[in-house]
Amino acid sequence: MSQDLTRMRILSVAREKFARSGFYGTSMDSIVRAAGLSKGAVYWHFKNKEALFVAVVESEVKRIQEYFFPKMEDREKGLLAFFIGSGERCLEILFEDKDLRLLWMDLLLQAQRTRGGRNYFSVFIRNKIDEVSNALISESLKVFPELNADNDSTCFKNLLRIGDYFFIGMMSNLEITLTLEEAKKYWRQMMNLLFGGDNAHVQKM
Repeated sequence: MSQDLTRMRILSVAREKFARSGFYGTSMDSIVRAAGLSKGAVYWHFKNKEALFVAVVESEVKRIQEYFFPKMEDREKGLLAFFIGSGERCLEILFEDKDLRLLWMDLLLQAQRTRGGRNYFSVFIRNKIDEVSNALISESLKVFPELNADNDSTCFKNLLRIGDYFFIGMMSNLEITLTLEEAKKYWRQMMNLLFGGDNAHVQKM
């Protein structure tokens, strides 16, 4: 088995284990056994359980962010329609893939397990949000030139953060207090508040 295939095998097994049992309920030994590999092979790719968990989450971030990164062909849709459609598609994916939801929730839970400072996971979340937000701003400014006219990237970044926090809240409640259709409806309402009309909130915030 090639190194790439071995790494993919480890990530696939770890994804299922972490989703079902959580970070603290999953041991590296259980991943080694389920993957059918040697302990040395697993540790060659990932130095510890934290690194493996983050690698699993990273792969999911890359998959999801593709829906939120606009392409030039999205210009005709307009900013509002693009973000509404992207958010709705991501909600559908999260609704269909419960393991993905559980991974995100466990990551947030681990980030909260600290006192008087940040831990490995809280630092990862903050850095990843900054990285993705900056990349999204850059791509959005290329595709939607109206954002360049009267606005600065800091303002747009603040709006994206509001959207992020709102989205995470809905994700946390899918199939608990929210149906998929309710989540989509609230997402459309929030996007209209943030980006509706003449982008008034972008200009005035």
